[in-house]
Amino acid sequence: MLLTFVPADNFTLDHGEDATITYLFNKHIIRHRFCKTCGAQPFAEGEMDGKAIWAVNLRCVPAANLDALKLNKFDGASR
Repeated sequence: MLLTFVPADNFTLDHGEDATITYLFNKHIIRHRFCKTCGAQPFAEGEMDGKAIWAVNLRCVPAANLDALKLNKFDGASR
């Protein structure tokens, strides 16, 4: 996944919500959304610093120019 985090006020899902299913892992804090057909996770809903936020998988955004992005790599396994 290649995630970007968007404040809830700046996120609009135009269509396709009915094609997703919500799954809650571990502490049930983040609502992970998966495609019912292919299993991809296009986005998730949660909170960051007490504010509603969406994590958007840019690999699921057709208009995203991934080659133009400056990536900040994060090694979560070593933390």
